[in-house]
Amino acid sequence: MWAPPDNLTEENVKKLSGLGLSYKQMAWYFGAEPQQWLDFISDNPRVKRWILKGRSQAIAHVTNSAFNMATSGKFPQMTAFWLKCKAGWSETPNDVEELSAPEPEIPPITKALAEKLLEQREALKKEKDV
Repeated sequence: MWAPPDNLTEENVKKLSGLGLSYKQMAWYFGAEPQQWLDFISDNPRVKRWILKGRSQAIAHVTNSAFNMATSGKFPQMTAFWLKCKAGWSETPNDVEELSAPEPEIPPITKALAEKLLEQREALKKEKDV
């Protein structure tokens, strides 16, 4: 039967979890078989909370670093990466579809309106000639 070692502390569990160790890797680190580790976690919900908290804290820390780099003005690649991941930017502009879309169809001018416009144009020409 596996007994938790002395180094199974909240600090160690959170650190290993934050570094990305899997449940299996954590089991081996603490000297347990993977199934023993999973049984231990299910019997000790606080340890599962430590694992989840460690991962969350690591993600928050890395996200904060990435954000600081993206907004510093010193790392344009990180700015572009951040905008792609968090703001939905893409390499291809979204308005490409608009540029290649067919021109909207202009409604046909009625015969009466066309005749009226021609008359007005002729009248303007006559005024200029006078």
